[in-house]
Amino acid sequence: MGLVGASSFVIISVVLFIVQFSRIGFFGTTGLTALFMPVVVAFAAAAEMPVMSLALPAGMIIGAFPFLMFYNTISNLLVYGTGYLKVGDFPRVGGVLCLIGVVLYVVCAATYWRALELF
Repeated sequence: MGLVGASSFVIISVVLFIVQFSRIGFFGTTGLTALFMPVVVAFAAAAEMPVMSLALPAGMIIGAFPFLMFYNTISNLLVYGTGYLKVGDFPRVGGVLCLIGVVLYVVCAATYWRALELF
């Protein structure tokens, strides 16, 4: 991925962005977690980072920001079922919310989690 020698901040940013925006191909958080967590753990080991420093933010963002598409969670399906929103409304608004979520988790990882010595 071209991240050899990159800082942990850059690696966390790239991994969180990929995990968050790959959500478009998954119907729920369980499948996304089952697929990506082994990859994230292996990626952390290959980058010689503590596994927790990459698995923690990836796992948290998988569960916290499923706003990208209407089929990502049951609550999104319920909102879509009201008929007030179209399919195109979800990626337009959800994409911005997901990007904000990635930035929040990266800032949290760079400051708070570093203060807790998670990495």
